[in-house]
Amino acid sequence: DSELNQEKQLKDDLLRHTEAAALYHETEKKLKVVEEKFTKLKDVYTKLREEHIALIRQKAGIEKELRGGDKMTKFARAANHLICSIVRTPPVNTL
Repeated sequence: DSELNQEKQLKDDLLRHTEAAALYHETEKKLKVVEEKFTKLKDVYTKLREEHIALIRQKAGIEKELRGGDKMTKFARAANHLICSIVRTPPVNTL
């Protein structure tokens, strides 16, 4: 009777260990899927962030060029007025 109880106990222990191992492997598979999704999202975020930074820099460069263009336009107008005042002709309004 004692041997029968021991065998039953061993069988129950083995069953619990088998179930725990199966649950562990299933959890590992789910974790791997979640990690892959996280990595993909992180890569997409990194790419979008890099593109965003590049666009911000591009915008700043364009704004700087426009400010420089405004200065050149003002300079050209001033030069036109100066030349016209020296030559005594009306300024040209092409700028």
